[in-house]
Amino acid sequence: MNQEINNWIDDHRQVIVDSLCTLMRFNSVKSAPEAADMPFGKGAAEALQYMMSLGEQHGFISKNLDGYAGFIESQPYGDELVGILTHLDVVPAGDGWNTDPFGSEILSGRIYGRGAMDDKGPTIASFFAMLALKECGIPLDRRLRLIMGCDEESNLTCIDHYRKTEEIPTMSFSPDADYPLVNSEKHIFHAYYECRMKSDITIECGERVNIVPLIAAAVVPFPADKVDALVSGAMKEIGFEYALLDEAGKTKIEVYGKACHSSQPERGKNALQALIYLLTFLPLKESDSKLIHLLYDMFKLEYNGASLGLEREDESGCLTLNVGVMHWNCDGFEMQIDIRAPFCTTRDEIEGIINKRIEGSGIVCGSRTKFVDGLFVPEDSELASKLLKAYRDFTGDYRPPVKMGGGTYARKLPNAIAFGIQFPGKESVAHMPNEYIDIDDLILNTKILAHAMMTLATNE
Repeated sequence: MNQEINNWIDDHRQVIVDSLCTLMRFNSVKSAPEAADMPFGKGAAEALQYMMSLGEQHGFISKNLDGYAGFIESQPYGDELVGILTHLDVVPAGDGWNTDPFGSEILSGRIYGRGAMDDKGPTIASFFAMLALKECGIPLDRRLRLIMGCDEESNLTCIDHYRKTEEIPTMSFSPDADYPLVNSEKHIFHAYYECRMKSDITIECGERVNIVPLIAAAVVPFPADKVDALVSGAMKEIGFEYALLDEAGKTKIEVYGKACHSSQPERGKNALQALIYLLTFLPLKESDSKLIHLLYDMFKLEYNGASLGLEREDESGCLTLNVGVMHWNCDGFEMQIDIRAPFCTTRDEIEGIINKRIEGSGIVCGSRTKFVDGLFVPEDSELASKLLKAYRDFTGDYRPPVKMGGGTYARKLPNAIAFGIQFPGKESVAHMPNEYIDIDDLILNTKILAHAMMTLATNE
């Protein structure tokens, strides 16, 4: 452990905090392109430009890759390159916040805001880790390159653009997950389903399929007192809160769950699945009723796909399923589901099972459905073993690597792995309302990342 690096980081604590607060104030949720160099909207472009300016200000090589991504690189030390993979885009803020999601408010030693943990906090920690090595004059054998994408939360087109245009690192890590490190990431299946039909109900829920929905809303053609009489007992039994509002003979229903990242849906409470369950108790017209009952029979209130016949588990973990988005109006609906699948299953198997269940219902699979293969890196590889050492030297924590359902940039580049920044036992707040990072954890992460970079960039 290099104490000079630690001291430098401690001495720059306030500038690290201030830089993260500035970065978090950019609303970098993906939006429509505003110019050729803003493919994901103005907010993402501004966040990227801020990081480019920060790199140039401190004497790094900085390059903006057409607004898709950018990188900040140390001065040349050798032919080989170590990549640090982070992202500047964030998921939508959603409901349930006690602070401004883009206000960077500091309360009780924590910085609150969207992106604090995922992934602006890690970006700033990585940048100042690189800067600490530079300012302390640490000799390295490999170059360091902080690669920052702007479309990680949606389609990963940012890292695809990077791969087509820039040097591929010899090895990489992404501080976008858990410590001690994640050497196994499950397959990801994002499925879009559509149904064209005339309906008497509406449902609105969710903005991103990779978030367990906090609120689900429906409008049904019955008065509120009738709805309440039919559903109150059932909703109390399953432990979901709901509200009813009269709207000229119709009723707006809101069901309240608990949001979380879709890779761990068991940590939340899916408001959409609970709303579908509620609707099974109403005397809907036949065509609406058949579809609602079909959807409930498929998903129930489960997170493991058991009622679909998708329950699977192997050494990479168990299958999880999140019904994340539904837009249902008078002409039909679109539904999005997120499945994190263990290595023992395949896209064909999953699609075949689901398609058999919806056969003849009018529900069809949409064209935006995609499948991303999982990732496994051996624990004894140079990459994994050096990162584990850096973490263990600081923490004394010798627990084994983590297996997870979340997906990182690591699966998009060769010889890459996810490393940090979520400490074991800490509350998981990525994608949740009131996302935050502890300032002490931000500084500790900067130290760990600096030593990890030093270890990887040294031929020992």
